[in-house]
Amino acid sequence: MYYIVQMADFHFGGASSGQEAEILGVMREKIRTIVPKDSPVVLCACGDYIDSRPVDDGGAKRDLTGVEVASRYVEAGDTIRSALIEPLRDDYQLTVGLCAGNHDITHESEMNQFSRTLNGHEIQESYALRLDEENVDFIFVNSCPPMNHKYGQIDYTELEA
Repeated sequence: MYYIVQMADFHFGGASSGQEAEILGVMREKIRTIVPKDSPVVLCACGDYIDSRPVDDGGAKRDLTGVEVASRYVEAGDTIRSALIEPLRDDYQLTVGLCAGNHDITHESEMNQFSRTLNGHEIQESYALRLDEENVDFIFVNSCPPMNHKYGQIDYTELEA
């Protein structure tokens, strides 16, 4: 048996900024309470790792700079790794799967660097994660078309592949 932990919409740098480590700490302790030690655990992180909405800059709205975007992804990666992944790694057979959300899709380079730090590879439009011991495939599908962050759609051809 394996356990699936789904998480999404942390929006690092957004209105709730500063509470993410606490939320991840509560999640970590719930996992420790519910999931038996040495169990396989799949952490499914499903997008919107950062908040990329325009920011108020003296009464005018402006897009985030590349430095601000990169900084938010570094903070997100460091916090998720230190508050959740590393503390659980010795007690569980941990696998991390990621997909992009609408706040991520327009920052492909920074998002992929974030992904490489958490699970060793880039987020593609969709990708599969195989759990060989259970003969199970997880398919992570990005429902945001490239460079379109207003609404989602699924590329069914890519999903079928």
